Order: sequence, then C-alpha cells, then structure tokens
Amino acid sequence: MTSRPLPLFATALTLALSACADDGDSAPAGTGDSGSETGAADTSTGEVDPDDGTTASMSTGMPDDADTGSTTGEPLTRLEAIHRGLNIAMFQCTGRAWPGITGNIQSSQILLVSEDEATAYLWNDQQLGAVPPELTEVDFASLGPEWLSTFGVGIYNDVVTLGISLDDTAETNALLEEAGVPPWHDYALNLAFHEGMHFLSGQGDWNVMPGSRSLPYPEPWQPRYLRAELGWALRTELEAGTSELGPAAFWRETVRELYADDMNAIAAYDITEGSAEYGSAMMSALADLGCDATDDELVDAVIERLDIYASLSRYSGGREPYDLGVLAGLHLQRLEPNGWQSFVENGTTMQALLFAQSEPGVEPDNAERQAEAQTAVDARNVIAAERIEPMLLDMADPDFYRLPIPFSWIQGSFSPGGFYYLADDPQQTQILLSYSALHLSTGGTEIDVDALTSIVGVANPCAVGPGIVLLLPASAVADNDDGTVTSSDEQVVFEDLTATVIEDGDALPWLCPEELAAHPPNPGLLGAVGISESGRPFVLELPLP
Repeated sequence: MTSRPLPLFATALTLALSACADDGDSAPAGTGDSGSETGAADTSTGEVDPDDGTTASMSTGMPDDADTGSTTGEPLTRLEAIHRGLNIAMFQCTGRAWPGITGNIQSSQILLVSEDEATAYLWNDQQLGAVPPELTEVDFASLGPEWLSTFGVGIYNDVVTLGISLDDTAETNALLEEAGVPPWHDYALNLAFHEGMHFLSGQGDWNVMPGSRSLPYPEPWQPRYLRAELGWALRTELEAGTSELGPAAFWRETVRELYADDMNAIAAYDITEGSAEYGSAMMSALADLGCDATDDELVDAVIERLDIYASLSRYSGGREPYDLGVLAGLHLQRLEPNGWQSFVENGTTMQALLFAQSEPGVEPDNAERQAEAQTAVDARNVIAAERIEPMLLDMADPDFYRLPIPFSWIQGSFSPGGFYYLADDPQQTQILLSYSALHLSTGGTEIDVDALTSIVGVANPCAVGPGIVLLLPASAVADNDDGTVTSSDEQVVFEDLTATVIEDGDALPWLCPEELAAHPPNPGLLGAVGISESGRPFVLELPLP
C-alpha cells in the first residue's frame, strides 16, 4: 500500500504532570509547523453509517452495544472504551471535529502498546479494511523500541501509524485522578485525538509559515499576563453564552503591539497547536455524545469542561496556543459553523479570524492576575537560571567535551524541561532545559541522556548538522584505545562510541562521532517523541527555529 506524503514534523511532545514551575511549556511546543505544500484533497466524505460506529467485534472482545459496552449493560473495559471512542471520533464522524480530514484519518492506524503486559493492539488495520475498524492483537515481540514510548509516529505495515503507550497513559490517568482533575476520557484517547490531528489528518501539508515557541531567557511576565487576560475575556463570553468580543480584542491588540516579534513567532503554534487542541476537544465531545449530537451540543459540552482545556491559571507561554485555540475555535464554531477551518489551514490564526470585524474596547488591568503572572514567571526564571547558567560556563570550559549528535538518533520519547533562547545573545541561541532521551548512533551505540541542559543548533567542527550538543566532563570519558570512547558520566552514559577529539577555534575540545549517516537508524519512525515537564501535547519542528 502506498502511504500519503509524510508530515514535515520531526518530533512531538506530550503532557506529563509536574509540580515544578511550568518552564516546559514555554517553548515547547513547538511546532514549527509546517509547510508550504498543499494537502491532498479529501475526495469523499468518508462518513459511514452511524449505526456502524462501534458495533464490530474485535480480538480483544469488543462487545456489541456501543453505549454500555455489552448487551447486558456491563461497563466497558478500558480497551473497549478506547476502541469505541476511536471508532466514533476518528472514523464514524471525524469531519465533525475538523472538516476535510476524514479520508486521511481513516487511512491511518493507531497502535496501542503495553510493555508491562507485553501486548499490542492495532486499530484500523488497513490490511483488514474492516468497517467499522476492529482492534486486533499484534505480535508484541515484533515491535521495535520506538513503539514503546509514550507515543510515536511511524510506518507500520507500510501505513502511517500513531503509537500510544497503554502503560504511560494509565499512569497519567491515575495522576490526573489524584490531582482532582480527571480527564474527560482515558488519556490514551486524548493523546490519540490531539496527535491524530497533528500526524494523521494531513496538518503537515497546511500552508503555515515556520515559527518559534521558545521563550526568552530571562522571561518577562507581561506577555503571559496579557495573553491570560485575552483567554479570560474569551472564556467569560463562552460561559455566558454571549459573543461580545471587544474586551478580548483589546487584550489581543495590546500584546501584539507591545510584543510584536514574540507574537509573530508564536502564530504558527497558535495555528497548529490551537487547531489540534480544538479538534481534540471536539473529538472528545463526539466520543461522549455520539455523531447525532448537534454542533451546539458539541460546543456546549466542551465549554462545560474548560477547566480541562483552558484553565488559564499557569501563565505559561507554552500552553497559550492550546488554551487560546480551543477558546477561539469555540467562538468561531458558534458564529460560523464549519466555514472557517480552511482559512486556518492556509495560515490564518483562529484569533485573527475571530477578531477581523471586532473593535477593541478599553479594559482595566487586573492587579491580582498581574501579581499571579509575575510570581509564576519569576519562579520559572529561577529554575531556568539554575540550569542554564552552569551549562553556559561548562560550554566555555576546556575541561568539558562537547558531543554533538543529530536529532535522528533520538529513540522513542525524549523529555525536555523547557525551550528557551538566550535573549541577550545576538544569535538567540536555543536551549533545551533538562533534556532526557535515549539515542542510538548509526553504528548501534546507545547514548543515554538524563536531565542535561543542552544547547541546540550551534556550529561545531564535527561533521554533524543542526542537532543537540551534549556536555560532559572530559574526566568521565575513557579512551578504549580502539577508536572508541566510553562515558561514565551520570547524565551522559555510553559505551564504545566511535569518536575523535577535535578542537575548535577557541581550543575547546569536541567529541566528534564518526558514525554519521544521512538517514535515521530507524527509518520506519517518522518522529521521535518527547514529554514535557508540564503542558499539553505539541509538535516541534526540527531543527529548532
């Protein structure tokens, strides 16, 4: 089977709860999304008979009754509930969440994997072609390590496939319950809906200019406050059932006037992450209410759960595209159902569409929210300084090796604590805060990185293009006298890496890996996946902007 063109996204990240300051949202998100290519047209509606949404049996025992999970009224098992939600929201009436994506979604697959139980299930197996899709068990032992991360996007049986960990999502379910914010659905479904919008819908072919979601270091608090006020103004109108947009337009114009460069940079993410989170919310409503629900009922169901989708309480730059995307999308859907999405796909933010005819009012500042924003950002700056400043000193220290590695070596998930750029640096050098990941060199050497703050994309004397620069004490690297080296550093561990030491123009030593290739070691994997310390799922274009 010939798959459609692959997305341009190289990497994706997803939510992980954390009590630490929300530095992970700042930049993350990223997506640079996009591309200049146009997406393939959805030549048919792809809709199926509503009666067929979830009634097929599966190898895991999917019951016949779509509402209760069984003909006897017994509750659905976890797998049954996930199967039911996927069939409704990602097959039966997907176009209700975002028009025009049905054909792409229906020609994709989702792989649900439990490493703890050594089991895996494939939804919508394209070789079977079952309508509605079945959930079939596959051979767990045949899966590569790239399918064992929280989620990943790759090629499985020649088809674009989204992989999701049943283990990690179960842990997230438990964390959310403990925090008193149970999700609308199983987190596996939430993840499938959001990442499906990114990777399976054709979003990579939208006409969205590249952007950046990295926050300046040190970070100012004022943009976070102003964007939060914009969100609150939109949320207040939604919950009141009104559409007086003057107050929200004031806050949008104010932040755009005072922080034009940052707002222009984040616009790409307002589109890609905002649309993915809006689409995910509408899929959640469909999974709950079914395909017969009206547009108003779907919108109202999401509004009832805005504490999930737009709490606005963390003053996080990384979360803003998600929160504002849901809020603006709901307003647009109320005003002009299903007539606005094509403009978003062609590079117009939902906010720009919403406020096109709105006259800004004049709004007073909220001193309490200003103080909250300043406190939140100050806390993030403290954490960022504790991690960035020592790294910058090490970067200039001849007693440290600089090991540049390509992004393509990332295996499965990676976890950054945040994305920043150095505001006082003319080059605006990009920083990955507390970066963790497993890497596999082209020669098969594993490089395990744990919570190491790293520079991204800087020039180096090695034959490595844009990538991540790992810093490790030279004293922790042993020469094996055979052209390979081994690191015993706690944060960067590897054995028998083929590498050569080369000094740059400042006489600083670089550990240059010689096992480089133009293709990833796992060419079937479309994107390495990461988990931010906090925030919502997002996509990051590599190399970093």
